[in-house]
Amino acid sequence: MADAGTGGNIIKQLHQLHIELAGYQDELRRGPIRLRASDNLIAKREAAVEAEREKLTDCKKNADQKNLQLKTNEAKILELKGKLNTATSNREFNIIKGQIEADEMANSVLEDEILESLDKVDQAQVECGKFEEEVAVAKAGREKAAAEIAEAKPGLDANVAELEAEIAVVARPLPGEVKEHYTRAIKSFGPEAMAVVTDKICESCHISISPQMQVELNSGKIVICRECSRILYNDD
Repeated sequence: MADAGTGGNIIKQLHQLHIELAGYQDELRRGPIRLRASDNLIAKREAAVEAEREKLTDCKKNADQKNLQLKTNEAKILELKGKLNTATSNREFNIIKGQIEADEMANSVLEDEILESLDKVDQAQVECGKFEEEVAVAKAGREKAAAEIAEAKPGLDANVAELEAEIAVVARPLPGEVKEHYTRAIKSFGPEAMAVVTDKICESCHISISPQMQVELNSGKIVICRECSRILYNDD
């Protein structure tokens, strides 16, 4: 504890200034965090686009392979039909005819599979377009955020500098040992280095201060909470 005349008023003023300072500093910190979040979102959207493009490529490849197989089978059927006309026995005719029927059945199944593959290609194209649009939206949002942050930064920097200068002036009258404690506490707790006393209770640790400490606070002395080490001031 140390006497500072109007010590309680100094601590109260410092508390308010540090709260205001922390608000501007938080705004400055949120800018890069906001941009990193946008970058992560864009990366996820781009990964989704890439995955959907690979899926689209696979679907097209599968459809092309089935189309090729269908054309190969159709050529084989034409060849078999030619052989059918030149069959020299009923047995040979029936064998060729059976092969033709089997290939035509296989082609019927292939045609259904090709239609299904083409549907998958269409679906993948739609999904790919949707993800590409989401990437564009995310990038536009990132550009907007970057512009807003860049526009706000000079004003925030100026406010921080102004408050830091004002805090230095207000803290100048603090006695040496109190100033040392104040400096350490600010590094550890930020604005919470100071706490108001309401109805003889420290609002930081919620423990009652002693009657002697309350008398000293009332007389304008600077008091440090014995429980939480916060620098105290009265709730006027």
